[in-house]
Amino acid sequence: MIIRHQRASSSDKGFRQLAHYIRGRSAKPRTTWFLAANLPGVTSTDNLELACRLVEAVHAQNTRAGGDRTYHLVISLHPEDRSLDMKELRHVVENLVDALGFSEHQYIAARHNDKDHEHVHVAINKIHPGTFRIHSPAWDHQKLFAAGRALEAELELTPLRSMARQREQLPQRAADCEAHQGIDSFARWARKTLAPVLRSTELQSWADMHDACGRFGVVLRLHGNGLVFEDAERGVRVKASCVGREFSKPRLCKRLGNFQAASARQLALRQAIESRALRRTLTNQRKAIQKSPHPGSWRHFVASRAANRDTRAIRLLRRQERQRGSHDLERG
Repeated sequence: MIIRHQRASSSDKGFRQLAHYIRGRSAKPRTTWFLAANLPGVTSTDNLELACRLVEAVHAQNTRAGGDRTYHLVISLHPEDRSLDMKELRHVVENLVDALGFSEHQYIAARHNDKDHEHVHVAINKIHPGTFRIHSPAWDHQKLFAAGRALEAELELTPLRSMARQREQLPQRAADCEAHQGIDSFARWARKTLAPVLRSTELQSWADMHDACGRFGVVLRLHGNGLVFEDAERGVRVKASCVGREFSKPRLCKRLGNFQAASARQLALRQAIESRALRRTLTNQRKAIQKSPHPGSWRHFVASRAANRDTRAIRLLRRQERQRGSHDLERG
C-alpha cells in the first residue's frame, strides 16, 4: 500500500476540478465505489454538483485562508493485493482521514479501476464546516506512514517500503508517479538497472561513461550546477547524485577530469529529446490559442505563429524559455 498526499499543481482549480476528475469525463464509468462524509444529500457520483456547492459554501465563509483549500489523498494498493470490500475501503479511508485530523471535515472518496492496481482518491475540504478555520496537518507524511502500517497489518496487505531502512529518498515527482501508475519511476529504474552497469564498467574517460549510458538510451548532460541522466524516449530526467553518490559531478570530475560533452551520437539523442519537447510545446500552444480570451495580444500572436511552425516565432519561444530558466536559477 502506498499512501501519498498529491500536491496541487499551479493549474489546479480546487475541490470542483478534483471532484470531476474523480468522477471521470468519459462515457465509460471508472468509479467502482463511492463515499461521502459530512455532506448531506450526497450518496453517489450523481450528486457531485451538490457536494461541490456545499464545499464552496463553506469556502465562502473563510475569506482569509490563502493557498490550496483542498487536500488530495491517493491510496494505492499493491497489484498482488486482494480487492477490498466496501466495508474495508470505508475503514481504510476513515482511519487515514482521522489520522490527519479531518474526521469532521467534508470529503469524498472513490475507487478507480482504470489501472492495473486498485487505488482510491480522497478529496478533503481543509476548511472546517463548523468553525470555518483551515486545517493543514503538520508532518502528514509521517502520520500517513504510521497509519498505513497499522492498516496493512490489520488487513494483511503488502507492506509499504520503509524509507528509513532502504534509504530510497526518491524525488517527489518520481514518488508521485509510482503512487499513481503503480510502476517503477525512471529514478528507480536508473538505480536498479543503470547504476549497477555503470559501477561494473571500467570507466576510464567521459566517452566510456557516455557509451555506457547510450546503450540504455540515456543521455548524461549538464543541468544547472550538476549532472542529470535523461531518458531519450520520454524526456524525463533525474539528478545523477540521486542515482548514486559516486555519480555526482564533483566525484565524476575528480575521477574522469573536467566534464566533456557527449559525442555526435549522444547529441542526436539529445536533439530527439528537444524535438519531442518542441512538439509538446506547440501542442500546448495550440490549445492555448483555442482557449485564449485575448486573440489580439502579443502572446497569442507568437503562439499562433509558432503553432504554424514559423521559425522566428519558435526561436523567440525558445529564447523566452531560456530567459525564464535563467531568472528561476537567479531567484533560487
